Amino acid sequence: MGAYVQRELIVGDKLFFIFVGVDDYMLYFLNMDSGEIKTLLKKLGIKHKWIADKIGLSPAYFSMMINGHRKPPPGFNKSILNILKQRNQ
Repeated sequence: MGAYVQRELIVGDKLFFIFVGVDDYMLYFLNMDSGEIKTLLKKLGIKHKWIADKIGLSPAYFSMMINGHRKPPPGFNKSILNILKQRNQ
């Protein structure tokens, strides 16, 4: 992993650590629910349409999951993490 700095992010009552670096972008999605992921993506400036396209979902279906109207599939958080890692390479 390249050089990075650690940032803290509070979403609701949970504390998450974000590691931001020139070569790497790592997020720890420890027990995050879809609402917390939505808040985090907003704070990071990530558009739902962009990430939905990268994951291979329609923006409408992604929106339903992120707003709690559909249950995200297993590995949903990991898919987002992988997309964010690729984004920063």
